[in-house]
Amino acid sequence: MKRTIGRIALLLVISLLIGLVAGCDKPEETTTPVTTPTTTTAKPVETTTAGTEGNINPPGQLPVAKELDTLRVVISQSPHVLSYAYGENKFTTWLQDRTNVAVEHILYPEADATTKLNIELSTGGDLGDLILIQMDRAMLVTYGGQGVLLALNDLIEQYGYGMKECLDAYEGSIEAITAPDGNIYALPAGGLVGIFPNSYAMRYWIHTGFLNKYEAATGKGMPKTTQELQDYMQWCLDNDVNGNGQKDEVGWSGAEKTSVWYARPTCFLMNSFTLTNQDGYYQKDDVIHCAMVEEGYRNGLKYLNGLMEAGLMDKNYPSNDENALKTLVALEDGNTVASGSWGGMHNAATDHRIRNAYEIVAPLKGPDGFQNSFYDHYATGVTPGKATIPATSEKVDLAMAWMDTMYDQEVSFRGRYGEKGVDWEEPAAGVLAVDGGPAKYKDITNQWNVPTYSHWFTSSPAMWGRYGSMTSEPQPKTDKDGNPIHDLELSLYLAAREYEKYVIPCSIPNFFFDQETATKANEWKTNINDYCRSAITDFIFGNTDVNSDADWDAYVAQVKGLGLDEYLKVMQDNYDANWKGTLPKVYTPFPQRTE
Repeated sequence: MKRTIGRIALLLVISLLIGLVAGCDKPEETTTPVTTPTTTTAKPVETTTAGTEGNINPPGQLPVAKELDTLRVVISQSPHVLSYAYGENKFTTWLQDRTNVAVEHILYPEADATTKLNIELSTGGDLGDLILIQMDRAMLVTYGGQGVLLALNDLIEQYGYGMKECLDAYEGSIEAITAPDGNIYALPAGGLVGIFPNSYAMRYWIHTGFLNKYEAATGKGMPKTTQELQDYMQWCLDNDVNGNGQKDEVGWSGAEKTSVWYARPTCFLMNSFTLTNQDGYYQKDDVIHCAMVEEGYRNGLKYLNGLMEAGLMDKNYPSNDENALKTLVALEDGNTVASGSWGGMHNAATDHRIRNAYEIVAPLKGPDGFQNSFYDHYATGVTPGKATIPATSEKVDLAMAWMDTMYDQEVSFRGRYGEKGVDWEEPAAGVLAVDGGPAKYKDITNQWNVPTYSHWFTSSPAMWGRYGSMTSEPQPKTDKDGNPIHDLELSLYLAAREYEKYVIPCSIPNFFFDQETATKANEWKTNINDYCRSAITDFIFGNTDVNSDADWDAYVAQVKGLGLDEYLKVMQDNYDANWKGTLPKVYTPFPQRTE
C-alpha cells in the first residue's frame, strides 16, 4: 500500500513540474486567456502502459530504460523553439538517445502557462506524467496537500543518485525543500558555484553613443543620480540626438510584463528611493515590510510620474512584450532609445551591434542620497525545483529515474547552449572564463533568445547547473565574417560585480506555509499584487494623483483592505519561527572562483 501511495504521489509531482517549467520565465501576473494545450510526439515508439519499474536500470546507470519508453511531459511552449520533435530538436534527440526515454511534450503557451497549469491542477485536467513548470511554495503546499501532486520523499530515496549528490552538497537542503506537512512535492534544484549574475538582474542600460554626445555638449558624463538621469534623457529628446530631424527619441523604455526580464520601471529605478524586491516587499532589522505602501515608494512613483509627464517615458511600456521592446530599440538603426530597464541586452536587441551600443549604469542615488542594488540572499543552495509529478501520472518510476539523470552538468549546458561540439564546446586546459576562473564551456552559435532547434529554451529539465554563465570562455570581438559579437555572459558578469558594490541586504525568504495558511497567503498575495500593479501604472501615468494625500491614502486603504496586514503577519510569524537572524547585516562580495 505504501508503495502504491508513493507512486501516486510521485506522478502528481511530475505533472506539476512540467507546468512549472513552462512558466519559468515568470509570465505576467494578470489572468490571461487559456489556450488548449497541444502535444508533439517525439520518435514514434510502442510503450507499455502499466508497470515500468522492471524496464528501469539502477540509479546512476544509463540508459534509464532498458527498452524504449515514453514520458508525457508538461512544459511551456516558447516562441523561440521552432520544433520540439525528435530528429528536429537537438536537445530532444540527445535526451532520448542518452536515456532511451522518448518525450511527448504537452505544450502550454508561454504567455498563460502558469494560469493554465493552475486550472489543470484544480480541475483534474491532463497533467501527463511529469510537470516542468516552476511552482511557488504556496502552489506546492496547496496541490500537494490536496493530493494532486505526489509526495516524493520515498521516491527520492529509491531513485535518487544525482539528486542525492545535489542534496548532500548543501547544508540544510532537505529542510529547504520540505513542506510544513513533512512532504517533498518538488525535486531539488541545486545552486551555482560562485557569484550568480542573475541575482543582480534589476539593471539599467544607457546608449553609449548618445551619452558621448551628451558629455561633449554639456561636459556631463554618466548619470550618478536620478536627477542627472532625467537631465540626460531630456537633453536627448531636446537635441535630436539621433540626427534624423525628427523628435522621435525615447528617454526610457521597458515593460510592465514580468515575461520581460526585470524591465518594470519600478525594478531598477525604485532602488534609488527604497528597499524593495521585484514584488514590492523587503525586510529590515528582521521585520517584513511592504514597500508599496510606504513613503519611499511613493517618492519613487512621484519621480516616475515626473518622467512620464515630461514625455521621457515610453507610453507603451504597460503592453510591451519582448518583441515590442526589441522593435522599438531597433528603430533608426538602434538609435532611438536613450536608456532603459531590462535584465540584459539580449532582452532589448537581437542585433549584436545594437547590443554593443549600450553600457551598464550603476545604481543611482535618489534625492535623499539613497542607493541600493537588490540581491536575493535566499536564492542560493537547494530550492524546490521545477519538476513535480502529478498523482495521475501513469509512469511515476520512469519519471523519477529520468529526472535523476538531469543533475549532470552536461544536461545544464545542453539545455542552455545547445548541441555540444556545434553550439558550444569545452575550452582547452588553462583557458580562463569571463569571471577569471577556469573556463568550463565556450558558446559558439549563441542560441539564446533567437529562433532555434537547439534546446527547449527555459523549459529545460536540467536541475543542477553548477557552473553558470560566468564560467564561459570570453567571446571574440567579431565572428568569422567580421560582424560584431556581443558577449552576453561577460556583460552580465561585469554588471554583477559592479552592482555588488551597492547591495544592502533586504531580501525575504521563500516561505513554506501549511496548507490552510498557504491558501490564504496566496490569495492575499495575488489580490494585492494585481491591484497594486494596476494602481502603480495609474500613478505613473497621472490617472491617479500620486501627489494627492487623499488619493494616496485611499490607495493604501485599499491595499490593506485586500489583506496586507494579515499577509505581512503570516510572513512575519513564519520568519520569526524559522528565519530570524539569517539575513546578513552587510553584503560580502563573492570571492574569485578557482575551480
